[in-house]
Amino acid sequence: MPASANQVLLIGAGWLGQQLIPLLLQAGCQVTATRRRPEHLSEFPVGVTGLCWDGVSAPDKRLRQAAEQAVIICAVPPGRRAAQPQMYLQTVQWIVQLADKACALLFCSTTSVFSGCRGLLDEQSVLSAVAASSVAVQAEQIALTAGKTNLIRLAGLIGPGRHPARFCQYGPLQGPELPVNLVHAADACQALSLLVQQPLAAGQIVHLVAPHHPAKHEFYQHACLLAGLAAPTFSAATEPARQIVSSLPSQLVGFEFIYPDLFVALQHCN
Repeated sequence: MPASANQVLLIGAGWLGQQLIPLLLQAGCQVTATRRRPEHLSEFPVGVTGLCWDGVSAPDKRLRQAAEQAVIICAVPPGRRAAQPQMYLQTVQWIVQLADKACALLFCSTTSVFSGCRGLLDEQSVLSAVAASSVAVQAEQIALTAGKTNLIRLAGLIGPGRHPARFCQYGPLQGPELPVNLVHAADACQALSLLVQQPLAAGQIVHLVAPHHPAKHEFYQHACLLAGLAAPTFSAATEPARQIVSSLPSQLVGFEFIYPDLFVALQHCN
């Protein structure tokens, strides 16, 4: 591990970040992590320095100090503030300022930046005109201005407490024939931990998505069966079919998907 990589500032240690922290500690990292509310700081394990930051206010002295010579991991999901996109973009702008004295910024984005795109899509694929105007794409563009950024585009996340069968409870799923693009949290955390230890070239984009892409009707029917829920319903697709692929296994030494098969991953989502 590079000498500078043992300091990690994890911004937005929510559902995914809480699962990432044990891997960072096992790798010998000194971890500082943020939550939006002070009552959540007690959830961190021993050895983690917890800081409260709402993402909108200017970072205080302690947060700025934690960023110095650290690898910053931004795990703040854009969807949380979809109703107020400017708040999310402000958060990203503050993080870019924090990264000024950091050694690297790992910015967790989303494969939803490919909204409106079709076909097989890798890290070099061009975004559609529809996608280019999204808040997630704007956030990526801001994050890249730090000059030391890797963009990590996460597919739909599943894992403990996030069973995909629950996605079916909000009404019909669109496009039963469309391929799913998902990744288990264990694989996302493994990759992020390794990226801290093996930084890629600045500006590089990587996708985190399982190599298994069953059709929606096949996957979600199986998910609901395992969860003991009613079979899902479907409506016609309003988006073109797209399959997100990742070159990460060929770039990151020691990385192999723990759950390359999404049907197996379903058994580890309760």
